[in-house]
Amino acid sequence: MRHSSDLPLKNPELRRILRGLASSPAEHAVAEHIDWPALVNLAKAHRLIPLLYLRRENLDAPASILLEFKAYAQGVLARNLELATELAALAAAFDRAAIPVLAFKGPVLAVQAHGNMGLRVRDDLALMVLPPDVERAH
Repeated sequence: MRHSSDLPLKNPELRRILRGLASSPAEHAVAEHIDWPALVNLAKAHRLIPLLYLRRENLDAPASILLEFKAYAQGVLARNLELATELAALAAAFDRAAIPVLAFKGPVLAVQAHGNMGLRVRDDLALMVLPPDVERAH
């Protein structure tokens, strides 16, 4: 299997992100200058900070970056817990109204995909109802 350092990527920040997401630390990682603010911006743009924080031992980042990632990841978890609470209330309301509903994306997908609600950056809920129930669902 190829390591992220073997990939023909010119951007050292992207290479470091890929190495950080690896399931195990890359052996013989290439020492290179990393523009840490650029890496943070790139990771935020791709919504990868919680995953990078989870695998922080692979990232070899300065302590200040890890603290920033930790705070960001804690914020994501807090927001997803709020969304999950809102989802539970909505599901109960749909149940009382006897309207079948399917939740997807948001905290549901985070748990299904990652086994952890705090690893997926989302800010909304997605629900589906059957076409005949759409009017009653509003």
